[in-house]
Amino acid sequence: MPHPWNSWTPLRGTLAIFVGCLLLVGAMLGATHYFRGAMAQEYAVQRARFNLATRNYLSLDAQARAIVDFYPALLQLEQRGILGAEHRLSWVEALHGMAAARALPDLTWEIGAQAPYTPDFPLPASTFKLFVSRMKLTLGLRHEGDLVWMLHWLSDHAEGLYSVHDCTLSRATLPVESGAAGDRGLRAVCALDWYTLADREPRRPSP
Repeated sequence: MPHPWNSWTPLRGTLAIFVGCLLLVGAMLGATHYFRGAMAQEYAVQRARFNLATRNYLSLDAQARAIVDFYPALLQLEQRGILGAEHRLSWVEALHGMAAARALPDLTWEIGAQAPYTPDFPLPASTFKLFVSRMKLTLGLRHEGDLVWMLHWLSDHAEGLYSVHDCTLSRATLPVESGAAGDRGLRAVCALDWYTLADREPRRPSP
């Protein structure tokens, strides 16, 4: 009677091949699982990049539409001296023109440094900040109408946006040069606030 081990001899090659196939299938399944995870991760990365590129494109498209819609208005505000740098030279030229046109006596002015301005009411969130410069005017008036005329003149000839912070009137004697010596006129001392929108604080002069 042959030994049992000898009866398996013809099958050993087949079993070896079978075991080898099982190992190969296992390796293939493991590799498939690994590459599937790697491909899924790569897909997630590429999908995130695609979504980011889509958002950037939509953002650029929205910015382009905003430029088309708002650039003319921003350019007009800049030309009027409301957006960007102050047009102080325009203020001074308007004051010189006002003095020459009306012959207002004793016209003097002082313009303070530009500083951040915080109003009493909340402002909408924006990349721009609001700044203010205080101008002090002292001048002689023949009557109250000269003060109204002066404010209208500044609005028409000076580039910028201002408001009257305060204004005081007192009686004064007009000088001889005014052509009405001895007449009782008015003396006005006014403080005007000039407003400017800018995306950064102005540079301070070096000491």
